Amino acid sequence: MATAQNILDLARDPLNDDDKTRWPDEKLLPHLNQGLEQIRRARPDLFSVWTDFALVSTSQVPLAAAYHQNLADYIAARAFAKDDEEGIAKATAFFTLGGTAL
Repeated sequence: MATAQNILDLARDPLNDDDKTRWPDEKLLPHLNQGLEQIRRARPDLFSVWTDFALVSTSQVPLAAAYHQNLADYIAARAFAKDDEEGIAKATAFFTLGGTAL
């Protein structure tokens, strides 16, 4: 099972932030937890435990590997949405990618 850090690292690729200067973990972790809530609302069958998500970077992500990229795309979309107008367009594309395979 992947850790939250593994998922954040997947999200950093499209964000072009491998060194974590623009988007430190503390800014992306809330998006990860919100993304898990959104996935759970759409697909409760993917979760064996019903809990509030408050994961930290070392936490195990209770989601099958097949959906890790969807969660990473959601995180990237939330980060892009905080950018300028170009970021909004990217966010829309990543929200679409994130929800496609669910």
